[in-house]
Amino acid sequence: MRKKQLTALLSTVAASALAATAAMAQDDADGAGSQSVSAQRGSDEIIVTAQRRESTVQETPLTIAVATGDALRASQITDPTRITNITTGVQLFTVGKQLSLYVRGAGAPVAQPRADPAAAYSVDGVALARPLSVNGSYFDVARIEILKGPQGTLYGRNSTVGAVNVITNRPTFEFGGHVGVEVGNYDLIRTEGALNVPLSETFAVRGAFQTTNRDGYLSNGYLDAENYAGRIRTLWEPSDDVSLMVNASYFQDTGQGAGDIPISLEGTSLFADHWFVQEGPPNFSTQVPTDGFEDFRNWLISAELEADLGFATLTVIPGYLDTEFEALTYTGGFEQRLFYTDKQTSVEVRLASPGDQRLSWIVGGLYLNNEQDGIQNLGTRPGILQGNVYNAVDLESFAAFGQLTYALTDQLRLTGGIRYSNETKDFDAVTQDLDLNEVPLPPGPGVFPPLISMGHRNFEDISYRAGVEYDVADNSLLYANIATGYKAGGFNVGAPPNTYEPETMRAITVGAKNTFADGQLRLNIEGWHWTYRDVQQVQFNFVNPPPFFALVTFNAAKQESYGVELDGSLLVGEGGLFNANITYTNSQWKEFALPGFVFGPFNIPPFDLSGEDTLFAPRWAANLSYQHRFELPGGAALIPSARTRLRTAQTLNTTGIPGSRVDGTTSSDASLTYESADGAFEAQAYVNNIENELVFSFSGVTPAGHWGTPRAPRTYGIRLFMRF
Repeated sequence: MRKKQLTALLSTVAASALAATAAMAQDDADGAGSQSVSAQRGSDEIIVTAQRRESTVQETPLTIAVATGDALRASQITDPTRITNITTGVQLFTVGKQLSLYVRGAGAPVAQPRADPAAAYSVDGVALARPLSVNGSYFDVARIEILKGPQGTLYGRNSTVGAVNVITNRPTFEFGGHVGVEVGNYDLIRTEGALNVPLSETFAVRGAFQTTNRDGYLSNGYLDAENYAGRIRTLWEPSDDVSLMVNASYFQDTGQGAGDIPISLEGTSLFADHWFVQEGPPNFSTQVPTDGFEDFRNWLISAELEADLGFATLTVIPGYLDTEFEALTYTGGFEQRLFYTDKQTSVEVRLASPGDQRLSWIVGGLYLNNEQDGIQNLGTRPGILQGNVYNAVDLESFAAFGQLTYALTDQLRLTGGIRYSNETKDFDAVTQDLDLNEVPLPPGPGVFPPLISMGHRNFEDISYRAGVEYDVADNSLLYANIATGYKAGGFNVGAPPNTYEPETMRAITVGAKNTFADGQLRLNIEGWHWTYRDVQQVQFNFVNPPPFFALVTFNAAKQESYGVELDGSLLVGEGGLFNANITYTNSQWKEFALPGFVFGPFNIPPFDLSGEDTLFAPRWAANLSYQHRFELPGGAALIPSARTRLRTAQTLNTTGIPGSRVDGTTSSDASLTYESADGAFEAQAYVNNIENELVFSFSGVTPAGHWGTPRAPRTYGIRLFMRF
């Protein structure tokens, strides 16, 4: 029955796309639109590098959400968690400082250093083993690309649900820059700036910075912001055939840090003020102290060498990351003292043929080494800390990949790709009880003997992609793909057996991308079916053997997801633009049984989630927006804008307890922007989350009960921006 539903769904999508594409493409061919309309439509011409070579969004046979730096700025998107404002089917959130991505109900939280993300992240082409370094990259951005679905061939490890690429502005050989300031409620002050200086005909430098200071969204001061970031990029182009870019960036984030609120059995806050948390010593229920802090520091140094060899372009991207994180946090309602270091060295080499030939190809390889160590002391019982010392959480990864596209005709192309991955992981940790001064306690009544955790494993995988694309008309593309993704297994705290297995994804997609009426109407549609096996899910539980506990990763046997995504825009009159992104998702656990656990206020027996919805998979999600540009005398413009995000009910965690499934939400934003005649100056007033809607980004059951992280309440402010 399920296969028949899937076949019917994909067939319907394909037939509808073909019919609409063919009919409207004919209308488009018969009509003559104005040049001004095409120019206003501009976003269709955004250049992306999602397939490791340049193409426009509409030419790329993948579902990809892209936002330019100007669009991010206009929407006040200054950190990765707000990307959900620009696309459906995607939810990003942080657990502590670890960024987690769910796409169409597939993914996993990255809540501790032993876990890997389910998506591939990169900044200026540098593949990141840990998504920590993405947090401070959202300034002076050229664009952000979000690829939905497995990207195992070109992106490799940890790309089971998709990929996130952050591309910052390159130096140019023209002098220029910008400055900006933003003020708002919660005592927000944000500044930004960039300066581009050509020092000669072949050498240019670009520097950029951003600072943010804001009070916490929670009543006890947590979820605040106190950070600053800087970046320097240098470009040397000794000839038209060779370029060398060298980049260095630094990000520091301090303040009280992350915070949660206790969640009721109805899946909402316990208090009328949804962002209120009781202050005081941890009571393992509803109360936490206010002495938390965080100090996060990250260096990213990289380079990019490009050389046109005639028959192909050589690209070499070495990178080095150095991260240090120290925090006292009460996320989850209990004390956690954290200290981590993370060092990564990587180099990626690619050779790509010219794209304007019948057979185009790309081959490459990636080497990545990641070393972590740290301390995680948990206040799980009054007067005692459960100390976890991670002596080594190390990774060494190799990969080789290739992809080719062959044009059978001027309209019909076939694509095939394959990637081999080899990873070795080592794990060495000690868990023991400590007093509140972090001194080891001798075993005795209520004090457990030390537990040593060790492991060494090697993982291998072959991922592939096969696709076909057909140009129905100049601005209409039909495509179908089958692709796979892979994430290696790893280790849990505890004695053997303390490992979990790799997860894999297979995705089948059918879609169409269309631009009609000389750019007045853009209409894209995609249907998908994903099969996700041995899905890695994490929750607090007892380790092997009890009574110590930790965030434990389990392999869910199987998950299936299918649905349809519609993305479109329509130019209205002389200055209006309407955008709609609507997704229907049916994502369920097919086989997933979890062991029970007992701590805090919960006594949860073993339970089976088979047949239940997966996490962060609302049946319906929609992002709708409208803006209108009113020309003023003298050439200036006034641009009012409104957007809303709608989500139906969704599940936040895999415990199955009351409150883990929350009702649907509606959250809307509005802004009014003044733009000078020459486009050099902008002034904007905005209000976000007009409804003051409580929207949870994540929740989990801990020794202190059920706690969750709320997204921002109603915020408002004024932003000034000037280019020169």
